[in-house]
Amino acid sequence: MESEQASVTYPIPPEHIKFTRRLIYPEAHKHCFYCGKELKGRQRHYCSEDHGSKYHRLYDWVWARKEIYKKYDGLCQKCGTSTFFNKHETSNIDLWAEIDHIEAIALGGDMLDRENLTLYCHKCHKEKTKNVDYAKMYPKQKDPHAIKLIKPLLEFFT
Repeated sequence: MESEQASVTYPIPPEHIKFTRRLIYPEAHKHCFYCGKELKGRQRHYCSEDHGSKYHRLYDWVWARKEIYKKYDGLCQKCGTSTFFNKHETSNIDLWAEIDHIEAIALGGDMLDRENLTLYCHKCHKEKTKNVDYAKMYPKQKDPHAIKLIKPLLEFFT
């Protein structure tokens, strides 16, 4: 019985990376994740540093967060407060920079689309999160009490 191999398209989406070497794309471990060019020598994932950077800019939350912080010069888009990118720079939790999705992922917003991301201070982000309509975000949730359980969990982690 022959196993079917998925065709490789580049750049390889990150959800497939964990399977790349073994299951889905066994031939991909020999090719750049960004362009598909054959790797040489000690190269493991990308054919060049540039392609590694480009790949991470496409798919990496850390890169997205940095870009949004720079785009808005560290200013909260709601109140205009200057925020801190690294949480260890200040003990005032309200001044921490937080990146927020304009259109929630649960409602169809793109996770890393730079046009769907904005910068808030912790205080404004918490305010916005309190006003989220969870019933709209999770319409398949039949138990209204479960929605009440989700909200405090989200508030705890924000």
